[in-house]
Amino acid sequence: MSSLPRGLAVVATAALVTLGAVAVGTGSPQTGAVPAAAPAPSPGGASTSVAAAVETLLHPGTPGCAPSRLTRYVASLLRGLSPAQLRFLLTSDVLDLPAAEAALFGRAADPAFAATPAARPGLERALRDSRASWGPDAPDVEVLAVHGGLLRDPVRLTRLLVVREGLAPREAAVRARTLVAAVAAVPALRGGDNPVFTLGAAAVPARAGTGGHPRVPARVLVGDGLLAFLAGIGVADVGAQVVVGQQVADLLPHRGRTSPVAAGGTSRRRDLRAAALGSYAVVSAAGPALDVWRVVQVTGAIAEVGACRGGREDAGAAPEDQRRAAWWGAVAAEGELPGTRPAPRWLEARFDAALPGLLPPRAPASGTTPPRVAPVPTSSGG
Repeated sequence: MSSLPRGLAVVATAALVTLGAVAVGTGSPQTGAVPAAAPAPSPGGASTSVAAAVETLLHPGTPGCAPSRLTRYVASLLRGLSPAQLRFLLTSDVLDLPAAEAALFGRAADPAFAATPAARPGLERALRDSRASWGPDAPDVEVLAVHGGLLRDPVRLTRLLVVREGLAPREAAVRARTLVAAVAAVPALRGGDNPVFTLGAAAVPARAGTGGHPRVPARVLVGDGLLAFLAGIGVADVGAQVVVGQQVADLLPHRGRTSPVAAGGTSRRRDLRAAALGSYAVVSAAGPALDVWRVVQVTGAIAEVGACRGGREDAGAAPEDQRRAAWWGAVAAEGELPGTRPAPRWLEARFDAALPGLLPPRAPASGTTPPRVAPVPTSSGG
């Protein structure tokens, strides 16, 4: 992850906040000043899918981030921001900070990571259903909500910068106050509550207790922005179930074996496995028994959030591939005999065997016939 420039200077009463060599326009989104020496982000260099989507607003031709519901949603969230303000989002690291705090410090007992009243019932139900789906194989996991309040709290932000960036407390405090002021000065960012800061989900493995520190259980982080995105495209009724189901599936113990997907395709295979096993769990009669079509629809939306990486080599599986994996898992769950619950390792073995026929063919060698790939049903809402 990127770090901020070391030199910080704040112009308290002017319309600019300067971070190192980057002058960031503040004030209203429509009137932000353009810095004289702000370096543009390099195309293809975005560290996350949301950053890549923001980068396309500055560089519409950025490779690897095709127009999608995600890019349209991000554009709507940031409508009216000046180029300088968009550069601030990309160069200051603020897009990554709320999730980073949750991954480092988030605990279920901490009110800072409690779900909103509107989201809490859905997330709690999703966690219960995931545990029921896997039975004794279910991982010990907590579900935490990721909010943007960190970007209004210089004390919390200082703590994060000290641990994450290795800064001295005084330097971290100066940087934290600068970032809080910069975010507050752009009304459209809503003091960190703009969904762009929490547009994602993640699975964080458990950590063993060391040096007198207690063990930290595995955690599923669900951003307010991701839930808002799913609500905006009309799949809020099953969105939390699928998000939590896929992230819990990502935490299931699995075999370390060579991926059948592609050489070096670790991230891609992980995405596909989570989509397949997560979909199996939420369609299974032992779980919430969701509709197959709806599960595939939501999987495609979630995949858009994770697949746009500005052309990075470590990008995850494409949304269409994840839809295929989700379709396989959902249909496999529908076909199970009542009362059966395969162990995750056996379900993964079945998925590995089916995967070559699910993925679209790579460029075939001359004179060869590409294998037939089963089509993925689509719906008008997906």
